[in-house]
Amino acid sequence: MRHVPSLIRRLLVALLLPPATIAAAQCLPPTGKTLARLPAGLTFMQAGKPVAVKTYDGRKLMIWQVATWCSSCAAGLRILARHRAEIDAADARVLILRAYKNGGYPGIGIKAFARKAAPALLRDPHFIFGDDTKPLFVRTNPLHEVDFYQLVAANGRVVATDSAPSASWSTIAAFLK
Repeated sequence: MRHVPSLIRRLLVALLLPPATIAAAQCLPPTGKTLARLPAGLTFMQAGKPVAVKTYDGRKLMIWQVATWCSSCAAGLRILARHRAEIDAADARVLILRAYKNGGYPGIGIKAFARKAAPALLRDPHFIFGDDTKPLFVRTNPLHEVDFYQLVAANGRVVATDSAPSASWSTIAAFLK
């Protein structure tokens, strides 16, 4: 199913998996509960060099996997730019990664994507741009989707997963407080 476009893959998953499996893979955890920690040893690529995700241990972290052809991802980037002051005030880090193989379709690089959608974020140290590695994508993104994010508390626990920051800003805002 790796080569099946995202929408079709979601439909197939919805039709083939029992509802409990779908809910576990696609929904936010119940209020007050946390998910597992991120797997150890994960890296992403930045300027051609591997960077350990654990570099950001001890800080609130949003890991967002995007595709540079994705209009929802561009809208999400603009929302993050609009709320940049809130992210900076929380001293959170937003790791924006071009999804592994750009979600299966060609497209521009992650920095060119940011320059088009929200160039001010490239100058803000709270926003880190890079490329997904296959292990990071496979181990943190159960449906291999783009426009998918995880919110990781300072203690390393994943406290929420969602998609489309442009439609789910309230989840991110609550995490930042």
